[in-house]
Amino acid sequence: MKIVEKVAPLNKLRGIRIAWGVNIVDFSRDIGLCKSMIDYIEKGERSMTYAEAVKIANYFGMTPDELFYDDYKEFFKKFLI
Repeated sequence: MKIVEKVAPLNKLRGIRIAWGVNIVDFSRDIGLCKSMIDYIEKGERSMTYAEAVKIANYFGMTPDELFYDDYKEFFKKFLI
């Protein structure tokens, strides 16, 4: 199964985090936000500041535009299994 198929229903941030093999606890600790905050962001239930968006995108070596606005299917083509 392709990763795109696994994560398509989820938001792009969660899909990338899963593709990288990073659990939410480690991710939240590494970027300095609490786990529940990351969960709300991934579900689209909380907005974030620009500084938080930059911090999250930088974790994955991306810009906020690449992470939050580009088409996720194009991004995931390199992760096809």
